[in-house]
Amino acid sequence: MGMQRHTDDDGERVDFLTHTHSYLQGQINLADAKAAVITGLAAGLFVAYREVTKDWSPASSIDLPTAMRGILQLPFLLLLAMTVIHGYLVLLPRVPDAFRRTGTRVNFLHRALEVAARRFSKQTDLDGGGGLIRWPEIANRSRYPTTWDYAEAVRRSSTDGLRTELAEHCAILARITADKFVHVGLALNYLVLAGFTMAVLTLLGQRLFS
Repeated sequence: MGMQRHTDDDGERVDFLTHTHSYLQGQINLADAKAAVITGLAAGLFVAYREVTKDWSPASSIDLPTAMRGILQLPFLLLLAMTVIHGYLVLLPRVPDAFRRTGTRVNFLHRALEVAARRFSKQTDLDGGGGLIRWPEIANRSRYPTTWDYAEAVRRSSTDGLRTELAEHCAILARITADKFVHVGLALNYLVLAGFTMAVLTLLGQRLFS
């Protein structure tokens, strides 16, 4: 009976970890999808801005609508830029330095952009547990020169060891999820503020205050 109870508990732990792992992966995908939608809405808002402002020309005299338009355009563009930046930070792949390629000017610029984004966002690093699950460790040829080496490492691991790997990877996924949703929230807030500013600019474009 004791052995049977121990086996049942092990199965429940595995089911729990598997459910948690799947749930966290789903939340990461949800955050990415929200960031993509928000970034797309930001692009649409910029197109609307161009439509509203395309017929604007410098006025011979500064009236109230002209002054307010000038005051609101820069904050609107800044809010829109912050929306895109935070959306980018959500979608930015978390790539360890070992897998970053440099050597050409374009790759150098890509690397500089990603490094700047990582410093700006203080994203969760990939260091941590779950080495038998996390792709940077599995893809590391110095650690696993061949695919057989990785398969052998899994085969040699105990059941408790594999459960620990899964639990540690769940903890890493939870931190990545939290990081992504922080930026999703900020991007959405900036988008709402930009939308409100755009609405005011549209009213000013119709010269309701002239």
